[in-house]
Amino acid sequence: MSKQSFRHVLVTNNIDPAAADAATTALVPGQISVFEVPSYKAKLDFNTISRVQIFQGTPDFEMPMHGGVPNFNRRTIEFNKLAIKAARIKTPVTAQGRILAIGYDNVLTTKTLSLKCGQKKFVTITLSGVPVNQETGHRDGITRTFQIEAPLCADCPTPSDPCVVVPSGPLADDLKAQIERDPLLKKYLQITKRTGTDGVLGPVAGLEIASAVVKRDRTSKYLFGSYPYDADVVHVEINTWSPDYNDSPEVDADQWPITEKQALRYAQGGGEYVRELENRSLSYELQEYSCDPAQLEAYGYEFNAIVGNTYDEYELHVSQSPIKTEGFGSVENDYIISIYIPTGAPGRAVGKIGDVLNKLVVDAGLPALF
Repeated sequence: MSKQSFRHVLVTNNIDPAAADAATTALVPGQISVFEVPSYKAKLDFNTISRVQIFQGTPDFEMPMHGGVPNFNRRTIEFNKLAIKAARIKTPVTAQGRILAIGYDNVLTTKTLSLKCGQKKFVTITLSGVPVNQETGHRDGITRTFQIEAPLCADCPTPSDPCVVVPSGPLADDLKAQIERDPLLKKYLQITKRTGTDGVLGPVAGLEIASAVVKRDRTSKYLFGSYPYDADVVHVEINTWSPDYNDSPEVDADQWPITEKQALRYAQGGGEYVRELENRSLSYELQEYSCDPAQLEAYGYEFNAIVGNTYDEYELHVSQSPIKTEGFGSVENDYIISIYIPTGAPGRAVGKIGDVLNKLVVDAGLPALF
């Protein structure tokens, strides 16, 4: 038996379903409702109903010469509610850059930047990600190495015989100044000096280095497909190992402490990302999106997902019974139905589309979505 998977994506900015027992023709453009099959009447609860189909209203378009757009509502497959094998709700996530601390991390005073007279330390910073790649014209990111060298003290005869620990504050200032002199690093990094006092070490210092989140302007439909997210993040890595292979061997204890204070996170549920999923679903229905301006105007191509808005995803996993094929065994079709509605409590209120979908899941014998 072979298995095929399909995904339907429906996006709405209207949280109101059609009235109970309304026909599919009552749907306004963008409106989503669950209908009983075969009566094709909108339902708000499903205690006595077995088969359903989800419809979305679409606008009617004029027929251009030598072409046309089919004027019918978008719809999922019809299915038995008991065929819903799993369901979930996924809330949107905003993008955030990575934050690393080198030396004192504003928490533990035992962490600091430490050098003795005459010693040197290398700090290597690597940036990567879509914004950096577009800036440089390649996909390798950028790497910069900085050298911090402590001066000789009057009572230290040679650099190989260090004796006095240099204050960490000037070391942090030196490193911060070197990083900010690099135009690309200054553009994509925010650097903050942190200071504290330890009972044994005395004054301690470090740098907090945060990578940027780059917002994208994708309000124009002619820019569709230019970027995969409403915001792109920059990834930052830091190490203090010496790049000089002729240096003496180093051990972990020689390295300055590096602490991750915030992990990198990509945006999810934003309007641009949802438009990408909506486009793929339309392609499955042979409604390919055209980037040609003339076709865009003539055929009225529009996405329901709005750039700048965020959406909750209601995901239903529907497994259909195997279909026997002549001489080739059988085929089982799995469908993922993703319905995106504006995020937040209003869409989940009693009688709203989120509430209707939740009732469908519960009546299918699954745990409530919220």
